Amino acid sequence: MHASKLSRLLSFLTVLTLGGALLAACQSSTTPKAGTGGASGGGGSTGTGGTAGTPGPTGPCGNPGEECCPGSTCKSGGCCVPGLDGKICAAAGAMCVMDGSAGVCTGGSCAQAGLPCGAVGQPCCGGEDGFCSGAGARCNAGTCVACGGDKQQCCESGGTASIRCNSGLGCIGTATGDYCGKCGGLDQNCCRGGECTTGTCSTLRPGFPDKCTNTCGAAGQACCTSQEGSGCQDGNACIGQVMGAGGTCMACGKSGQVCCGGGGGACEPNLGCAGRVMDTPGTCGICGGAGQACCATNGGTVMACQTGMGCVIGPTGNTCATCGGAGQPCCGTGGGGGGGGGGGGANSCTMGLACMGRGMGIPGMCAPCGATGQICCSGQASCAAGNRCTMGMCQLCGGMAQRCCQTMNGTVPACTTGLTCDPMGMCGAGVVTPPPADAGTNG
Repeated sequence: MHASKLSRLLSFLTVLTLGGALLAACQSSTTPKAGTGGASGGGGSTGTGGTAGTPGPTGPCGNPGEECCPGSTCKSGGCCVPGLDGKICAAAGAMCVMDGSAGVCTGGSCAQAGLPCGAVGQPCCGGEDGFCSGAGARCNAGTCVACGGDKQQCCESGGTASIRCNSGLGCIGTATGDYCGKCGGLDQNCCRGGECTTGTCSTLRPGFPDKCTNTCGAAGQACCTSQEGSGCQDGNACIGQVMGAGGTCMACGKSGQVCCGGGGGACEPNLGCAGRVMDTPGTCGICGGAGQACCATNGGTVMACQTGMGCVIGPTGNTCATCGGAGQPCCGTGGGGGGGGGGGGANSCTMGLACMGRGMGIPGMCAPCGATGQICCSGQASCAAGNRCTMGMCQLCGGMAQRCCQTMNGTVPACTTGLTCDPMGMCGAGVVTPPPADAGTNG
């Protein structure tokens, strides 16, 4: 009977041990990005190529060619080395960098001619401004020092924020530098960049680091005041602020919702922001047709307007219209007004035309350019021969009491025969003098 009980107890302990191991493995595979305050992962055992106190690398990272795991760790004795888009893992026995200048990866260190570098306590690979290849190491004044642990400096990321601190920690910006610690959770310091996994980053006590709170920043709540954060959680916009204070967070970006921040991200792809004026955020809705709002381009992957139309500025936001031809509105949403074809910015009219009358909320009109009495075209040859661009208009030049013409680096005379260009830039019958410095400009 006792033997049977002992057998069942041993079986139970075995299952409990395996369950605990599986739970720890699941926890330690969590690799939240730097700037978040994700749940603290299991400590794990020191992995191959790791250093004491650095969790073993887990999850979709750490293999040769993959990004380094949190704390700059790599699997199977690999080395965390600079890559094209951040720090990646080089396999043990492989060259640490393409040109071989840092030597071969050996147990987390790079070694050349028997001289190791890159691990904690070793020289930085490549000198004082080089890199560290070992787990939990960063370069400081030519020597690799420990990083990534609680209250330690954030590891060097090379553009990959998720490897700056060990799992469960985030990179916190302070007046004395960036350090790893618990952040991003409710009532914790905001992670670097004002990121929170719970709540919104807010300045609760002036002069102290911002913290994540649930008292502001969500839909229907007051906008947070923050040194680094945006004032509202993702998917919300701060509406009704006056002089940068006050306001309420409202869901934004979807059809029928208010527009989010300005630019191409005001609405989701295939939607446009209409009715936006200085104190009114506008509303996201259908877009791309004549008279409709210009669609969000989603990084250039979505057309702003249907074929044959362009996006033009207006008093209540950018709208789609036929533009760029003579007597039509100027295309584009930039501030320029030159001619030369195209559909945006300075090239807002077709060739031979230029944009006149453009202003804030006013698209301007495309009109002929370059002849006497017409607006100046864009480019060096802004006016026809015998004319010069003056105050935005083409005016006759080179004659008596007229402005000196553009010299085109000496290929065109500044004044007509028998006249000279005086120091004031005017043509007359006085003493021959070199043309003024501005004679070759459009001014």
